[in-house]
Amino acid sequence: MPQTEEQARKGLSRRRALKRLSAWGILVFLAAQAVIWIRALFPRTRLEGPRFLRAGKIPDFQVGAVDQRFLSSHRVWIVRTREGIYALYARCTHLGCTPAWVKTVKKFKCPCHGSGFALDGTNLEGPAPTPLERFPVSLDREGRLVVDLGRRIHKRRDGTWSGPGAFLPVRPGGE
Repeated sequence: MPQTEEQARKGLSRRRALKRLSAWGILVFLAAQAVIWIRALFPRTRLEGPRFLRAGKIPDFQVGAVDQRFLSSHRVWIVRTREGIYALYARCTHLGCTPAWVKTVKKFKCPCHGSGFALDGTNLEGPAPTPLERFPVSLDREGRLVVDLGRRIHKRRDGTWSGPGAFLPVRPGGE
C-alpha cells in the first residue's frame, strides 16, 4: 500500500524520535554504571559520635542502682556499688541485642534469646557465650566520670578484666 507524503514524514519523525530516545537511554545507563563503579572505589565510612562520654560527678550516681541515662544515646549502663563504679556496654554477647535491666530480679535480660546477666555483667543463663563488656572509666580534673567509648574490656576466664579502668574504686561517702 503506497504511503502518502504526510505519512512518510510522520514515519521518519517517529523513527528519528525513537533513535534519539534510545541514544539518551544508553547514555543514562552508562552514566549510572560509571557512578556505581566510581562509588565502589571509595570506602564506606561510618560517622560516629564522640569517643569519650562525660557522664557526671560520682555523687550523681546512686549506690546499688543501674543508671540508664545513656542507654539510648551511647548504649551504656553506669553501675555504682559501695566499692566503686563501672560502665557496661549494653550489647548482648550472643547476637548483639540490647538487654534490659530488670530491677525486680536484679539482672539484665536479653529480649531476643533469653540470655541473663548479673549486675557485674557475668553471663548467667541463655546462649550468651561471654559476659557483657565494659568500657574503661576514669575521673577528669573536675572530678567528672569519663567513659572511654573507644575501648572495650573483656572479662577473662579467671574473673579478672582484660584492661585498666574496668572498675573505678570510690571512697565511702562520695569521691
